[in-house]
Amino acid sequence: MKTLHLLILVIGVIMVSIAIISVMLFQILTLQSQTKILDQTNQNLSANLTNYQDLFGNIPKNYTLLPFAVQTNVYVAGPIDTYPINIVKVNQPYQVVANITKMENTQPLIYYYCIVQVSNSTGLGYHIGWGQGMFTPKQSFSQCAVSWTPTVPGNYTLTAFAWRTLFGSPLANASTKYVQAVP
Repeated sequence: MKTLHLLILVIGVIMVSIAIISVMLFQILTLQSQTKILDQTNQNLSANLTNYQDLFGNIPKNYTLLPFAVQTNVYVAGPIDTYPINIVKVNQPYQVVANITKMENTQPLIYYYCIVQVSNSTGLGYHIGWGQGMFTPKQSFSQCAVSWTPTVPGNYTLTAFAWRTLFGSPLANASTKYVQAVP
């Protein structure tokens, strides 16, 4: 009888392990597919902009490699606006907004990725979202936002990054803010 229980337990563990591995493989394949699409989009944008001249002037062929500096700021806003709020309630929809400020005006166009992470009190990533943005020559401020609905009361850490590519390195130090979700 003990052998039968042990065999059932082993089969159950194996089945759960296979299910977890299958889900992880699916997520990896999805991420790889999305990355391929983003890379193709970036290549198309680069090809279209390389010799393009308009109100922004000549865009150098190496515009994606020119240095620039940005600064990030992150906060919680309501679901339909970008005004900061102070009280975050559980099971209410919000936006985590990242303000990206360009510190210099040397490039005609700057494309960047904004990555926003919400971590719970254990430091584990609770919610992650990203968006793509662009600065024009005279523009010094841009925003990106991701939806977030806290489901459990507690302390959360909001972190925002501005990256040149999704798999590169940050363009600025991360901006961090702490919020508490109340019942």
